[in-house]
Amino acid sequence: MVTKKKFEEGAEPGLAAEKASQVAFANVLDFARFQPDGTVHIFDYDKAREVGAKVSVTTRKIGRGKNAKEVRTTTIGMPDKLPALLKLGKRLGLFETRRKRK
Repeated sequence: MVTKKKFEEGAEPGLAAEKASQVAFANVLDFARFQPDGTVHIFDYDKAREVGAKVSVTTRKIGRGKNAKEVRTTTIGMPDKLPALLKLGKRLGLFETRRKRK
């Protein structure tokens, strides 16, 4: 098993590039569907965790007594893609390294 520390150090370069590409090209539609009535259906929580998305569902009641309605709020937070894209770019040799002049 590859730990987070090994991943960051690049001990498994193939695995690091694969993980970076999953995060860099992740899309909410990979694991969630938006229904016509505006609700969100998360159909693959494992895929969401795999790409680093944070999914939280909260339920609360609005109103009082018999008129109270239950409202469910789904929040999806996607990770920052820039570090993953930079890591991929370096891995693929898309960036030139600048050398200091002596």
